[in-house]
Order: sequence, then C-alpha cells, then structure tokens
Amino acid sequence: MDTREEEFLKRLKATFKIEADEHVQTISSGLLDLENTSNPEGKNQILETIYREAHSLKGAARAVNLRDVEKICQAIETVLSLLKKEELQPSSQVLDTLLDSVEGAAKLISTDEVFPIGELLQRLSDITSEPAASTDSSPSAPERLASIVSNDKPPKPDDSVTPELSVQLPPTSGQPSASMGPNQTSARTVQTDSKRSTQAETIRIQSSKLDSLLYQVEEMVAVKMAVNQRVSDLKSVKLNLDLHGKQWAKVCPEVRILKGIVQNLESCGATGNYRPQLLKIIDFLESNEATLKTIEGRLKTLTSMAENDSRQASSMVDDLLEDMKSVLMLPSATLLEMFPRLVRDLSGDQKKKIKLTIDGGDIEIDRRILEEMKDPLIHLVRNAIDHGLEGPDARSRKGKSEEGSLSISISQLGAKKAEIVVTDDGSGIDPEKVKLAALRRNIITDQELRNLSNEEAIYLIFKSEVSTSPIITDLSGRGLGLAIVREKAEKLGGIVIVESKVGAGTVFRIQLPVTLATFRGTLAKVGSELFVIPTVNVIRAGRVRRDSIRTVENRDTITMNGHVLSLVRMTDILEIEPGPDQDEKSQFVTIVILGAAEQKIAFSVDAILNEQEVLVKSMGRQLSRVRNVSAGTVLGSGQVALILNVSDLIRSAMRITGESLFAHTKKSQEVLKRKSILVVEDSITSRMLLKNILESAGYDVQTAVDGADAWATLKIGKFDVVVSDIEMPRMDGFELTAKIRGDETLKNVPVVVVTSLESREDRERGIDIGANAYIIKSGFEQNNLLSVVKRLV
Repeated sequence: MDTREEEFLKRLKATFKIEADEHVQTISSGLLDLENTSNPEGKNQILETIYREAHSLKGAARAVNLRDVEKICQAIETVLSLLKKEELQPSSQVLDTLLDSVEGAAKLISTDEVFPIGELLQRLSDITSEPAASTDSSPSAPERLASIVSNDKPPKPDDSVTPELSVQLPPTSGQPSASMGPNQTSARTVQTDSKRSTQAETIRIQSSKLDSLLYQVEEMVAVKMAVNQRVSDLKSVKLNLDLHGKQWAKVCPEVRILKGIVQNLESCGATGNYRPQLLKIIDFLESNEATLKTIEGRLKTLTSMAENDSRQASSMVDDLLEDMKSVLMLPSATLLEMFPRLVRDLSGDQKKKIKLTIDGGDIEIDRRILEEMKDPLIHLVRNAIDHGLEGPDARSRKGKSEEGSLSISISQLGAKKAEIVVTDDGSGIDPEKVKLAALRRNIITDQELRNLSNEEAIYLIFKSEVSTSPIITDLSGRGLGLAIVREKAEKLGGIVIVESKVGAGTVFRIQLPVTLATFRGTLAKVGSELFVIPTVNVIRAGRVRRDSIRTVENRDTITMNGHVLSLVRMTDILEIEPGPDQDEKSQFVTIVILGAAEQKIAFSVDAILNEQEVLVKSMGRQLSRVRNVSAGTVLGSGQVALILNVSDLIRSAMRITGESLFAHTKKSQEVLKRKSILVVEDSITSRMLLKNILESAGYDVQTAVDGADAWATLKIGKFDVVVSDIEMPRMDGFELTAKIRGDETLKNVPVVVVTSLESREDRERGIDIGANAYIIKSGFEQNNLLSVVKRLV
C-alpha cells in the first residue's frame, strides 16, 4: 500500500469512527427500548432497525479492515436474526450479552486497541445453543455463530446481502477521473446506504474547528461594542459643539458691538497702538463662527454615517453570532441518550425496580453546556438510585408501587434559558438529618441551626462533605456530588433549585442559559472600579432612603415588598477601597438586589451605569477560581471589567459580621454630646448589665422595669434611644414599640430590641412594628450593642 492509500485509509477511518458512533448509539438505544416494549409490532420494528444498523456497521468495519468489529457485528446479526424469527426470546440475559457486545465493539472502534473477543463471541454463541430446529438445509444460526468463534477469518457474507460500503480512490491531485463530468471535481465517495441521498444535506466537521470559528466570531462582538462606543464619543463631541454654538450665539452680538466701539474709538484717535490687535481678534472671532458651522455640519454628517455603519455592523455581527451558535446547538438527546443504560445497570446492581422517563430530547442547547452538565446529571441520577429510591420491599411497606419512578426532562424557559428537571418518587430529603450532618461537619453552629427553616436546611446538601447517607458506597455518600452539581451549574451562569418532601420524593431543577459566550450584564461602579453583574441575577436596582435602613442582629436590612433583606456594602465583599462617598449627605443609597436559587441580598454600590451585551473572557488556568469573580470582559471603551459571581457574592455576604455597614457617617461635635438612653428590662441582672455597658460608653442611662413603667417615663422625659426587652409583665416590648411609633412626639425615637426570642417570626414582627435593631441575647456582645446605639444616636 503506497503512502497515498495509507493517508486515505487513515482519513477514512476517522470518518468511520464518527459514523460508527451513530450506529452503536442506535443499537444500544434500540436494545433498551426492546426491553421496555411489550407490543409485538413495536418489537419487530425495533429489531428490524437494530438489525439494519448492525449490518451497516459490519460492512463499514470491513471496509476499514477492522476484522474483530466485523466478527462481533456478524455474531450480533445472528442473534438478532433468531429474535426476529422468534426462535429466541429477548430475556435479560440475552439483552445483557448484546449490550456488552456492542460496548466491546465500540471500545475496539474508539481506542484502536486489540483485545481478545473470544469471550464475547462465546457468550453470543451460548445464548443461541438451544434454538428451535430449522427445516432449512443451510447451516443453522448457532452453527454459523460457532464457525465465527472457531475461525479467525472473516465470515462469508450472505449471498442475499451485498456490501453497502464501497470506496473509490481519487486520482492524483490535478488529474480528473475519466468518469467525471466537466463540472465535477476530484472527490472521495463513500456510499453507506442506498436510502441515503447522494446530495447530502449535512457534512461532518471536527468540533474543534467549529469552536475555533465561534471564538473568532465572538471576538467580533468586541469590535461591535467598540464601534458603538465610537458613535457615542462622536455624539458627545457633537453635543459639546452644539453647546459651544449656543454660547457663541449669545456672545456674537456682543462681539459686533465691540467691533463697532473699536471703530468709533479709532475715529476719535483713542485706540492708540492696540487697534490692530483688537481688530485682528474680532475678525478671528467672526471667521471662527463660519469655521465652527462647517465643523458642525461635517461632524453631523460623520455622526449620521457612523450610526448607520454601527447599525449595519451590529446587525451583521449579531446574525453571524446567532448562526454560529445555532451550529453548535445540539439536541438534548445527545446528553440524555446515555442514561437508559446507566439506570438499567445501576438499578440491577442495587436490586431495585426503576422506571426511567426521559422527555425534552429535542430541546437544543449549546454543545459546551451539554458536555459540562454530563457529570452533574450523572451525580443526581446516582444519588436518586443509591439512597433516594427505595427497594421493592421498602416501597411495598410504605404503600408505594414496587417500581420506583425516575424522570429526566428538559424544557425551554423563554428564548435564552432551559431547565433540566430530575425527579424521583423516593424517600425524599429529611431536613433534620441534613442539619445534623452539617452540624457534625462544623458547617453551621447550634444557633444557626435553630434559626434554619426546613427549606433553608435542604440547601445545606450542596455543602462539601454533607451527606445523609449512613454509609459510603462507590456511587454516593461522600458528600461531594451535589457540591459539584451546584458549582458546575453556577459556573455556566445557572442556578439549582431543590424541592423535597419526606417520603414523597425529590425534584432538582437546574436552570441554565441555552448558549454561552455573550449575555446581558449590568454595569456597576464600586469604589473607583467597574464591575459587570449578570442581569439574570439582578432582581431589582434602585435607591432606598438612608433613614429606612434598619439593623437586625447588627446587620443592616431593608424592607422590599414586605420582605426583610440584608444590606451589604459591595466594597466590603470585594475588599477594595471605597470611592469618595458622594452620597454621604444624600438621603438615598444606591442598591442592587441580587438573587441565586432561593437566596436574596441587597448590595450597596456607588452607581448603576447601564445594561449592555457582555462578551465573556476567561481569565486562564492560573485564575480559574477567584472568589466572587467568574470571568472578565472588555468594554466598548477598551476598559477591562470583571464579571462578578453572584452565588459567591451572596455566600460572602452571609459571612460578613461586625459593626453596622452604614455606621461610618461622620458626626459633628454637637452630636457627640452625652445622649440619654432608656433601658427597659424586667430582669434586674440584665438591667444593671445594660446600664453599666452604656454608662461606661459615656451615655446617660435611665431604667424602667417593664413596658408600662417605660411608657410613663417616656411621657415625662426626653430620650435619644430606647433599649428594650420583649417578654415583660404588664406591657411587653412589642406593645411598647407600637405605642412609641403611634405617638406623634415619640415616633422618631430609635428602639433597639435586646431579647432571647430568636425565631424568624419574632424578628420579622419586631421590624414590622418599627424596631430599628434586633439583638439576640444568646449571641450578645457589648460591642455590637454599642455600635448599634452609636449609629442610631
């Protein structure tokens, strides 16, 4: 074989591998469908499809000289022939052997490794050892299969079947074949099926080439943004010139008057030696008016042309990018097709009966996203099978069907998002077990545990090493799988939502973008830097009144639509120097409310500038994981901006402790005079403790033994702050706070609640009735109290 033929055969094998993957996948899927199909007509159709695919694979393998693959396919054909004739039943043993044989053929194709296939062929021979007797004089199927096992030579094909793959080597480059027409060019022809059109509507291209092309097209987005920025710059220049023109229009009459005065003074001989200079300046100003009008007209034309060019370039880049994205969009079936076999094998190992339902295979998603979500979905399915779905006996005792239900569905959420839903009807997630597992791993404290709702506790399963499984298996129990699921989803700009009911099952919802590369981002100024926040995570952006900020457990909070949200300074989270506080004297604070999964937190920023298209730029392997940052981008102005990771921001914000974030407002000397505080506490020990702490800090302190005593004291005295307990005789702290807020003269007096009541309902009630701060006694620190009081006075 000469070099040209070797090169051609090498390329032909590469093409064969792609085609063979399709055949192998179709055969595997068909065998799994065969196991779940009871309709005889449906079985016959599936068998016919599998038989044709195996036959096509055998012919293609022969053409590229893969003899072992050819032998396996021939043996599979023999078994399928018996199944078609109903001389063999599709038992689990038969299907297991066929699936293992297909997997062996796939391994031979993909790795080019040579390994013994005698065991596979023997297993295929064994399952056909007792078929019904045939009246045909030709060799029986078992005999043909036995000959394959004992003969290293390729089997002789049936006379009734002609090979379906032929290869025609092209002549040397530049020498057209004699059989070619005048309009044809030299080509390699591979015929694989008489039903396939010779004028193929699809071609095979290496995905790496498409990726490279897409990356180049994505770079055009930066060009588009730069062009738009130039248009914006031209408009800014034109605006400045227009303003100059208006100012000149006001001054022009004065210039003419000045010129007349100079000329009049000249006639009187009073201008002296300054006349030439004055007239020269006046003439220049007059001629400058004409020059400015010319520039203005030219600039107007250039701006109009630039706007037109920008629109055309934007349209072309957008269309090109969308077309390239669509090229890399694949049906979700390419991801889902592996799960029937996976579930079948795992359920068999676990001795569980599981019915798998798959839906949404026609939804198209970016190939890169599908590849990234492969491992997370495998983790979810393994978890569901290993310690989600119960065994037949356990399900029967619970009154459930012996067969568990597991479903994987993919659906479209608008034009830009898709949702992957994994559902099982197993035992569900027990939030109490999750809490204990997190507590054992020191992920949460006892106090945090008491404050967690069951819904919040379920999300602890995404913490590394948190697992409710009593044992560690090769499938699950290490507490790492779900952490990987969330990390992968968030890396792709998605979120994971969990819904579970003990004894009824669990639902995992993974919401993802359908494409990567570009997205809409909100540009925010934090300190002196610019950052991009993914718009999909922005719930609301705006301003809140500074006096509406309340402190709960020494954390700043705001109330939005009836919900209390934590407020955190973005500069503290990103650990950068705050910019000039231009809003310190302002009554408003600029905020952006961000959400990820079920968590929402408000962040204060210096300014929200705009929303725009963002081209994602990787920061390289050296910076593959930077806290609070997911990637970078180049703005149209050429400035580099970091893209923030919202999930990281929220986790970082939840760890922030210390004094109130807005307690840094400067106080004048007048405000630093001694303030008067009323402490309301029925416990004498707590009352004296609070009194000593506040007096040591320089405050005048008066005490009251309950709410009624405090109300009477407030009516005759003047206090800057009220520090009150909740549970007291005669009048509790809630009622006292309500009465203070309802009194015209006292309604602006700050109220700090210091109590042992730490439930979410009590905290929300305290804020609702008007408390400015809510401090829990179990976690009481005197610095917290002093910093809160300092802020309020």
